[in-house]
Amino acid sequence: MAAHQPLGDIAPNTPIYSLEFALGNARRVLAEQQAANIHDERAMISAAVALEITLRELIVSLDAKSAA
Repeated sequence: MAAHQPLGDIAPNTPIYSLEFALGNARRVLAEQQAANIHDERAMISAAVALEITLRELIVSLDAKSAA
C-alpha cells in the first residue's frame, strides 16, 4: 500500500463544492497556513495536510465545472 495518494487519484467521497466556494476556501486556507512556523514540525504537517485537502477539493470542483 502506498504511503500517499497521488493528487490525480481523488477519493470518490471528496465533496464537490461550487468553484467560487472552492476558490474562496483555497485563498482562506492559504492565508491561514502561510503564517505557520517553519521550525515547528507539527505546524508544517498541519499546514501540509490542510493545503492538500484544499487542493483536492479545488481539483474536484474544477473537474466538475469543466464536465458541465
